[in-house]
Amino acid sequence: MNVNTYLPILLIGLAAMIGDFVMPLILGRKYPNHNALYDVISELGTQGSPVRKQISAWLIIEGILFIFLE
Repeated sequence: MNVNTYLPILLIGLAAMIGDFVMPLILGRKYPNHNALYDVISELGTQGSPVRKQISAWLIIEGILFIFLE
């Protein structure tokens, strides 16, 4: 296969992996008393969370990106 064939797959995987670390850090700043080093990502998605919709949307997008990697 050509290297150009693998480039989009590589970029999708890279975006998903980087986003897996960056999005909880960004959204965790909007959640009071959330520490990204000690608290779990699922805490950002709880019903009382101010970033519940954003983290849920990101996790759906991330799941779709990981599906495209297979």
